[in-house]
Amino acid sequence: MSNNSNYQRFFIGLALLVTGLPCCLAYQLTDPSDVLQRASEACRQLDFIEYTSLYEQGGLRVEAQVIHKKADVADVGFGKAKVLVRGDRAMGGKTQPFQFSYDGTRFKFHEPGKGDVQVIENPTPKAVGRVLGFFYYAMVKRYLTDRDGLDFLKERQLAYSGEENINGQPAIRLDVTSTMTRPDNNEEVTSTYQWYFDRETYLPVKRVVGSVTNYMNLTSESLAGTSMAFDINAGDDYSEMTITGTEAKTDGLLAVGTRFPDFLLQEANGPRRSLKDVTDKVTIIDFWGTWCGPCIIAMPDLQDLYSRYHDRGLNVVGISVNDKPGKAEKFIEKKGYSYQFLVQGDALAAQLRVDTFPTVYIVDSDGIILHAEKGKRDQAKDAFKSIIEKHIN
Repeated sequence: MSNNSNYQRFFIGLALLVTGLPCCLAYQLTDPSDVLQRASEACRQLDFIEYTSLYEQGGLRVEAQVIHKKADVADVGFGKAKVLVRGDRAMGGKTQPFQFSYDGTRFKFHEPGKGDVQVIENPTPKAVGRVLGFFYYAMVKRYLTDRDGLDFLKERQLAYSGEENINGQPAIRLDVTSTMTRPDNNEEVTSTYQWYFDRETYLPVKRVVGSVTNYMNLTSESLAGTSMAFDINAGDDYSEMTITGTEAKTDGLLAVGTRFPDFLLQEANGPRRSLKDVTDKVTIIDFWGTWCGPCIIAMPDLQDLYSRYHDRGLNVVGISVNDKPGKAEKFIEKKGYSYQFLVQGDALAAQLRVDTFPTVYIVDSDGIILHAEKGKRDQAKDAFKSIIEKHIN
């Protein structure tokens, strides 16, 4: 073989290699597994970080400044980290400040202007979750505090979907398809949601799950190396009240002894109903949504109470909120619940400033409130049963 032929083959091979490099580099930058690996590694590198977290759904907006530090402490739902959070919740034209902290041994929660600081000694994830509720809990991004970063997404189906500008910065979008099993009936449900990662740092900057959007505007690591108490009482003069985290949450709800407001709502696959149309000797009114996991978990208990006491004068009314037309009706039909359902209760929920789901009111035949609480708690069914037994005869 001539030297000229060898030179030709060498230069042809070199040309192919050079022209192929951009393609390979582009593949590395757009391959979802590569993006996820870089993002997860970026999260693992963060030990002490400050960021803004925003949660929006319907008329509810919750925004907070979050500081966390990875630490060798018990995980109470934030990963192994100490946490300090201060923010505002806005709904229906009303804004409520809030703050909570976890220093590794004590969890504290406070809404200024609404009483004492609630304290849980040696907290558990369930007790903390009960106090915070979903919206406040969502402020802290566990994948930023967890040593495994975003590795949990490896089990999902990932697809690269281009780039978008988030807060003026280019971000990579990944579509994530996930299959989960509902805890109430073991049914598998598949959904697709979006994650956005900063093109330069690969840190997550946005997540969209259905109608819920979370923004994670990372601001700085300038606090690294500083000493913080991770205590919302630092420099303040609030009284403290030790709780277990299992108590009924009633803040912001209508008072016992007052009248529940009248309404006119569409019955699922039926006519419009007013408060008078649905009340019996005792009536449980449950604000829920098909998107709300705790609501769905609580519904079998409501069905059981209805089946047990309906013949003696109990009615149970589920009022769906933040659901598209027809979605609640399909869910109800599929589940086969026999108690009463009203749909499209968004305006009523906003009027009552319902900010946690489920929210439950129990009223008598005149619409007078006997009990009110928000959030899912294990002790609720027994508490409802006692109220029913007391007032139904």
